[in-house]
Amino acid sequence: MTNAKPKFRPLQELIRYFEEFRDKPVLRSHNELLDLLQALRRANQDRLVDLIIRAVAVAKQRLQLAKITIIGVVGQLNAGKSSVVASFLSPNGRERVPRGVADRYGTHRFVYWLPQHCAQDRTLQEFICDLLTKAHGVPPEMLSEDPNIASAQYVSGRDQPTKIPTPLIAFDAGLTVFGFLDCLDIQTADAPELRNRCKGAVGHNIRLNFVAQAARVCSAFLVVWERAQLRDRLLRELLTQLQHVMAEVPVYLLINKVRPEPGVIRSILEEDRDVQELKKQFRLQGIYLAMDFDIPGWKDYTPRGLVDTVANAAEQFPLFFTCEPSYYDKPQEIPSKYWLVDLFRQLKPGELQQQLEQSHVQEILQLVREGVQRIEEWMDRCAEKTKEAYKGLLEFCCRQFADERNEPRQVPNKRFFSALRKAIIRNGPWYVRWVGIPLEKVKQIWGQLRSLPPSKWSEVLPKEEYPTLLVKTGDELVGELRDMRWIPASYLEDLKPVVKEVIEKFEKFHRTQLQVDPQKLDEMAQDFWKGLSGWAMVKIAIKSALAIFGVVIGLAGAIVAIIDGGATLLSAFSFTSWLASHIPGLAALTVGVIGTGAAFAIFYQGLVEYNTLPALAALFYLFCDAFGLPRELPPGQRPTVWFGRGKNRKQFTLPPMQVPGLDKNKKLSLPDIGCWEWTEEGRKWREFVHEFNGRAS
Repeated sequence: MTNAKPKFRPLQELIRYFEEFRDKPVLRSHNELLDLLQALRRANQDRLVDLIIRAVAVAKQRLQLAKITIIGVVGQLNAGKSSVVASFLSPNGRERVPRGVADRYGTHRFVYWLPQHCAQDRTLQEFICDLLTKAHGVPPEMLSEDPNIASAQYVSGRDQPTKIPTPLIAFDAGLTVFGFLDCLDIQTADAPELRNRCKGAVGHNIRLNFVAQAARVCSAFLVVWERAQLRDRLLRELLTQLQHVMAEVPVYLLINKVRPEPGVIRSILEEDRDVQELKKQFRLQGIYLAMDFDIPGWKDYTPRGLVDTVANAAEQFPLFFTCEPSYYDKPQEIPSKYWLVDLFRQLKPGELQQQLEQSHVQEILQLVREGVQRIEEWMDRCAEKTKEAYKGLLEFCCRQFADERNEPRQVPNKRFFSALRKAIIRNGPWYVRWVGIPLEKVKQIWGQLRSLPPSKWSEVLPKEEYPTLLVKTGDELVGELRDMRWIPASYLEDLKPVVKEVIEKFEKFHRTQLQVDPQKLDEMAQDFWKGLSGWAMVKIAIKSALAIFGVVIGLAGAIVAIIDGGATLLSAFSFTSWLASHIPGLAALTVGVIGTGAAFAIFYQGLVEYNTLPALAALFYLFCDAFGLPRELPPGQRPTVWFGRGKNRKQFTLPPMQVPGLDKNKKLSLPDIGCWEWTEEGRKWREFVHEFNGRAS
């Protein structure tokens, strides 16, 4: 005897795969990993996340309740929905269902009617309640056994509309195999406070939204509609929603209150254009009709045997039937196999369960595929916005290091200029050491700066003795950043502490970590002395140059003291422009000389390469961290900047500085930022949901 191979159940496989991958990282950027649901939330798809989680939870729970088959009965006001449900209940059950045209008799709550044996199994009853809770988001309320109390519960949604989303649940001895969902009408406008609770629902229609949720629970639907209202927009909206949520669940259209007249059965089942369009568009499993029993002669157009089944009934129910063309002209002879009551003997719970499972598969796949599409659209948006932000931020940082000629400025770094000054002395003529360096006057002046705002420095610093500093306060930098289109308005108030943190990190880094190989400085110094020619010029240059270096060193110390005192400042100056203004005959340099072998070319290159570019890179990388941007875009390609103008314009590549990142709580990570790509797990998941056909083998 061989063991039979377990039957492949697509829903189980899909749920297993989803649960296996839901917490694995599917996306990665330069500094972050996201799982599937996190990625969807980043893409502003919170509602889709909720739909996916609920769809999977309900499907998983439904697998455990495979033996419970529920038929949803939904339709328009006074179409006979509750009468259809009541016709299958026991006499005691019918007493609990208020029916009638008057508002006090109507159905104003959603009620699940289930076989009595479900109430006798405590575990099964708990499973059912859990399923309904997952489907509708709220625990169900039990329908009282007392007819008066039950009737009051049935109509309670009229005066207390907030109760409508909470389903009622009842058990009845008249039900053995199938259960029913008795729905209130979907066309009545609910109170504004109720509509506000279901934003994102179908047209803010809480009733239609409930039916859509119930579609994950019900194995089939009976849609009850009056003949005269078949063109109602809500009918198509309802059928569209059922098809969208549970595409494989069979739907039957029950046309009630048909006027009894010759040819009416043929007209509805074969000729009526509206009916045929509905049947084709929504793949309706069948069309049933019931005559309006308030119009004399209705029995002449209803199967005789069907009429006899209710001859002794205490109350009247709509009698639904269908038929083949051979019975169009002799409706009283239509056999029982065409009656609605017989449909439930023809329906096979196993097949309905399989169709329901298939619908769950299709819904989950549809939701997840939509999620993948939304994620990829978000990835594209992120790429575009990141590119814009990266470019804008690089230009912003570059402006802080460019003078009026777009030549690179230098940071007044005390360590760098002290080392460069030593190299100048070390590589200069023997008599350079004899020249005095006027630092005392510098000390006197920078002491005054500490108590003044940067805007007042020009009043203290003599222009002929001190370089023109480009000084930006934290507030000024924030003001420039506010003009950036890629920074959302809602983030502008948070810029100030972020800028302060960036500048503090930047100052600390370039002050302590900016180091240059002494050999490189010697090469700069040698080129400096080589560029000076003529004894008269040398005499003037030696004194001027060494004085200039002394001033810069003192000025750098002043700025350090001010920043250490709590100020948020970013400063830079053009060393070569100032140098040229103090050495007669020395023209202002441009980056165009770099690499040409011209005088001072190596010296200027060193200033840019060992001061400007490392400082600019450090500032840019810190701002990238602050806004959640990658330091390199595309990854592996270092950023480039341009200095100079016209024929002297030159491109430079920022060095890969090892700048410590900002603390996570000091960052201002912007929305829709990052260069995201699928991880290996993400690619597997994406491939699976696109290729999985969800069909049982």
